Amino acid sequence: LGIGLDQYGRPHADTKSHTNNIRAWMEAHPDSQKAIIDIGLERCAGKENFGYCMYKIRARWFQATPPADFGLWCLNQIPKAANDEVAHFLLQEAISAVSWQQGDTGISLETIEETVKQDEKYKLWLNGMLFCPVGPERQEHLEKRRQRETEDRKNKQEWLRYAKSQETELREGRAQPHLLHDMATAYHGHFIDSKGDTPVERLRNFLDHDEDLVTAVLEGLRNIPGRDDIPTVEDIINLNSEGKTYYLSRPFMAGLTESTRESPENILRLHDDRIRQAAAFYLVDGTGEEPSWYQCLLTNRPDLVAEVLIAYVTAALRSNKQHITGLYGLAYIESCSQVARLATLPLLKSFPVRSTNQQTGSLDELLKAALRHADRPALLALIEKKLKLRSMNVAQRVRWLATGLILAPDHYLDPLADFTGGQEKRVQHLAGFLAGRHDQWSPVDQLPVRALARLIRLIGEFFAPYSLEGGGWVSPAMNAADFVSALINRLGSRPDKEATEMLAMLSEDKTLTRWQSALHRARFEQRAARREAAFRHPDIHQVSETLKNRSPANAGDLAALVRDILRDLADQIRNGNTDDYRQFWNEGPHRQLTNPKHEDTCRQALLSDLKQRLAPLGVEAEPEGHYADDKRADIRVSFGGANGFEVPVEIKKNTHTNLWHAIHDQLIKQYTRDPRAHGFGIYLVFWFGADKTQPPPAGPRPRTANELEERLRATLSADENRKISVCVIDVSRPE
Repeated sequence: LGIGLDQYGRPHADTKSHTNNIRAWMEAHPDSQKAIIDIGLERCAGKENFGYCMYKIRARWFQATPPADFGLWCLNQIPKAANDEVAHFLLQEAISAVSWQQGDTGISLETIEETVKQDEKYKLWLNGMLFCPVGPERQEHLEKRRQRETEDRKNKQEWLRYAKSQETELREGRAQPHLLHDMATAYHGHFIDSKGDTPVERLRNFLDHDEDLVTAVLEGLRNIPGRDDIPTVEDIINLNSEGKTYYLSRPFMAGLTESTRESPENILRLHDDRIRQAAAFYLVDGTGEEPSWYQCLLTNRPDLVAEVLIAYVTAALRSNKQHITGLYGLAYIESCSQVARLATLPLLKSFPVRSTNQQTGSLDELLKAALRHADRPALLALIEKKLKLRSMNVAQRVRWLATGLILAPDHYLDPLADFTGGQEKRVQHLAGFLAGRHDQWSPVDQLPVRALARLIRLIGEFFAPYSLEGGGWVSPAMNAADFVSALINRLGSRPDKEATEMLAMLSEDKTLTRWQSALHRARFEQRAARREAAFRHPDIHQVSETLKNRSPANAGDLAALVRDILRDLADQIRNGNTDDYRQFWNEGPHRQLTNPKHEDTCRQALLSDLKQRLAPLGVEAEPEGHYADDKRADIRVSFGGANGFEVPVEIKKNTHTNLWHAIHDQLIKQYTRDPRAHGFGIYLVFWFGADKTQPPPAGPRPRTANELEERLRATLSADENRKISVCVIDVSRPE
């Protein structure tokens, strides 16, 4: 019965189909459901936590609907109950059947009362289940709430009577501002009793479904923008700086919304002064709701919006406002781009040099808006001018330097690094500015490789990768770590040689030890990206040559060609009639084979045969090819000269101590990363017999050359297997 349940008696989420089948079976077998409860009552009776025990028993129903007569069955079981706890449970189940109308066939509340009327104890239980006692404190609370609701209804009725008396004034849009403010607030759904999907529904609910009054309010709102007592832009902004607003603010905006509902372009018919007032009212409102008429102004009258925005933001900064409407849009919303081009530089010029912590976020948005939309020479000139001001605080100086870095990396990278390097607080300001809102736009998208690497070193020194185990809020340190990770990934996606060199340098930087895993992964991905970027599809001539088993078209072609030739040579060495395997052994006085030759000698013997096969195809094979970090592969096979491609061949005897690791530690890590190899390489092993094979990291030693080849190939990932070939040549003494 416990199958499909977790430790708490709930069905497992991953056994839904199984659970549904059990539930269906239970509902088809009501006697079994009753039997489960019967067994549970017997097992749980007398236990310390009887209720929880029965909860887990009931879970064995798998949420099946109770039997039709379950309530009556429980009622009939009460006289047989083992103790009062069991009897109380059965009575509760009978009442629940009636209350929830499930399993209530043949039972009613009257039936239950008739059954328990002879037993005072049962009657007491029943009363406790049917009635909830209300204490004095609860009664006092309910009475106060009733009085408050009565008072609210009385006040609302008085207000409605007053509003009705002002119906003509409301219709003409000349009612008192406070009354219009209430109507506009209801229009936008900001009152508890003004809910609805449309303004008409909200007003209807708010005005007690007085249709004439609703019509009057809608008509009057449309007339508000024509009133002659609308405050000036300067007055609107100044009052907002004091933390206040005009009563006509919301009615004015509601009127514009109503009159432009069918065509937002109607806003453009207003006088320029009215448009300025509309923009000012929207900015000081601060609710975040952007009406369609304001979006129309952003596109068609950015000059007027920018003019008002500059005045509003300047005043808001002067009065230390924490929330300033419109700045986010300048930085991240495309429809604000025209306004951003006009407003960002004037706002940055007047931005206070010693800004508060609350104003730092506003500076971030202004600088990012300027980076996206302002005139770049003008912005660079402003940066230079600002940075000459000695009174500028640290947080702001970091941001101006970072903005300079984005615009002119060669000029500002060193000054930024000198100012922030080694100082965690300054580095945190840097990360905070550059790391935000990458889902919208990132300021570091176009930074050169050198700048990306420098930022990784600057920020990665202080902020390490973190685990998401447990809960908690996302801290600035976590954001900074995410930013470093994003920089590493961005560097890993660059396919140029400089990115390869920078990743290698960062991987060896001791201040970035906590980022080594991410850096190594990025190095691998960068090599893949570089190979893909350098790959060129073969032309018709190259394809033709390849199909004729002539010249290879690319590194993959060359690797396949060399692999096939090596397999032919391996077959000839093992099975040919010239006993070629002997050239890999030292011999005694009577030509008996004594011990394997040195690895270099074995390589030279094979290379001689390999060169003869490759020469007619214009392919070169040379010993000790030079690769990254001054490393040398045993054989370098190349085609096409300096502008061609090549494949490294790493050779080991099966006796070599590094037999099982060289394929990764040498061939892949050091040789195939060369851009000309495009990730292709060949791992070649000479097999001198099972008794001489180096033991593997796990499992028994291979007994044959074929088994060794399979075991080596199994150490490669799927992606590595696509480009790395393994070839084991059997040169062992014949049995």
